[in-house]
Amino acid sequence: MALDSRTSAAPERAEPPPASLRHARTGTVGVDGQLPAGWLAESMSSVVVEDIAPPESSIVLEFQFDANMQSDYVSLVIGPFLRPRRKDIYVSRVEMAVTSAENIDAAYFVVREWIENGACVSQTARPIKLSDQFEVGIVGAVGDEQDRLLQPAISFRRKTPSAGRAHVILRRPIFASIYDYPGWLK
Repeated sequence: MALDSRTSAAPERAEPPPASLRHARTGTVGVDGQLPAGWLAESMSSVVVEDIAPPESSIVLEFQFDANMQSDYVSLVIGPFLRPRRKDIYVSRVEMAVTSAENIDAAYFVVREWIENGACVSQTARPIKLSDQFEVGIVGAVGDEQDRLLQPAISFRRKTPSAGRAHVILRRPIFASIYDYPGWLK
């Protein structure tokens, strides 16, 4: 699409760019490793960033969780909070392969809705198959309230109240409004 000199509109993109992995570092998170900016491990006792491949926008992680945790879920936030525009539809999309897992029963792609400076008030979740082959996960949410924020995550449910671990590869994580990229998801 050619730009008219009278407009400052950007050319249409078929797909949003994947999340930046620029700040990620290999190693144990909190010691010598670091998750990408805006990413956060929840209820995990240990997270190791094993590999980062910026050309494919992929990251390889191994995480563990303890038997005495309060929840049956461990989660990985895969992007920063996003302030939605009212009535826009936001979609989180990522390719995931679980190459090994112990005490993991299911996985879900999630978009959480938070009150700004407050609590999580709702979430939209879609199950994804636990597979050593890449599975595409897509989940969306509508921006409805002015004081709300959206947050993309992946949650894993444990089978039993004991410790567990998983080795996952995430590729091309995207979180964006479908209205900003009209050709996306066709």
